[in-house]
Amino acid sequence: MGTVKGLKALSLPLLVLCLGPLAGAESAIVEAAGADAAGKGDRGAAIVVRLSTEASGAAALSREDERPLLAAPAGSYGLAFSLLRGPWVIARAGLGGFGVSASGHDENLFSYRGYSGLYANLATGLSLPLGFAEVQAVVGGGLKASLYSKTSLVSVFPQATAELRLVAPLGIRGMESFSLDFAVPFAYSFRGGARTIEAGLSLGASVELGKGGRR
Repeated sequence: MGTVKGLKALSLPLLVLCLGPLAGAESAIVEAAGADAAGKGDRGAAIVVRLSTEASGAAALSREDERPLLAAPAGSYGLAFSLLRGPWVIARAGLGGFGVSASGHDENLFSYRGYSGLYANLATGLSLPLGFAEVQAVVGGGLKASLYSKTSLVSVFPQATAELRLVAPLGIRGMESFSLDFAVPFAYSFRGGARTIEAGLSLGASVELGKGGRR
């Protein structure tokens, strides 16, 4: 009987001693899981810096007051610097060169003169996953400084821009931060009395800078 009472007396301390470490282990596991989830959340919300280069070809449609709508081939090349965070393209800044050829002629042999120069633009938008790649949709605006062909006339005019872009990682070991970029850019330029709409296709490559790796 005394032995039974002694065992009963020891049962509570033994239970505490046995469950204490288990409770501590459980707490440690929960804390570790929480820290891991928080770490993943932090990485997902980290700002990603991406540098890209691209070249594009487009059709430029111009119209001025009583003049007809005429088409001309156009092209551009440049660099872009992007800041991304989660699903947001915080900012995408581009700088490069462009050229628009002289347009075709109407029935009165009128045509729009060609021009070329430099552009600078800034855009913002969304970036969403699509399988192994991501799709970006951005809108913005910028300025173009151009010299009209066979003249000394320099013009600076604003433009509104929009772009749909597919960013596809190369998937090559050791080059995880590199991607191929395919884009459909649009631009609407206010060239004095004339208005020009450009739509085309763009091909480029990009790399994510820093130690963060891909998002």
